[in-house]
Amino acid sequence: MAGKTLGILIGVSEYRNLDPLPGCKNDLAAMRDFLIHSAKVEEHNLLVIGHNTNSSDVKGTLSGFVQKHSGSTPDEIFFYFTGHGMLTDDFYFVLSDYVASQEHATTLANNEVDVMFKSLSPKLMVKVVDACQSGISYEQVAKPLC
Repeated sequence: MAGKTLGILIGVSEYRNLDPLPGCKNDLAAMRDFLIHSAKVEEHNLLVIGHNTNSSDVKGTLSGFVQKHSGSTPDEIFFYFTGHGMLTDDFYFVLSDYVASQEHATTLANNEVDVMFKSLSPKLMVKVVDACQSGISYEQVAKPLC
């Protein structure tokens, strides 16, 4: 029997201070359907964030999801983000309330994601990022999960 896989999907289509990305809604729905229909992730182990994508809601929801699954040691965590991205000292997932003067407060740092999910001690962590500035440069700043 295959072990437990957790899925975390985040899609940010609307932004207060940046151009909207209406296609992200469709990407998020397609990825959700793919994971459910492939039987890779059971519905109760899947977190989909496509509404309430401001920084406090996203960070709070992620934290609650991690807390809910603490102590259960998943075999895999699958993380997907579609929306704006930004690379400075780390890669940042840009959230809907992004403000340049509050860059770290209104984004989700790749390092924050790693720390949260590392606390669950998965055997494998997969990240799929569909965002600007997430290519080669992202690979260079990514840190090993373990």
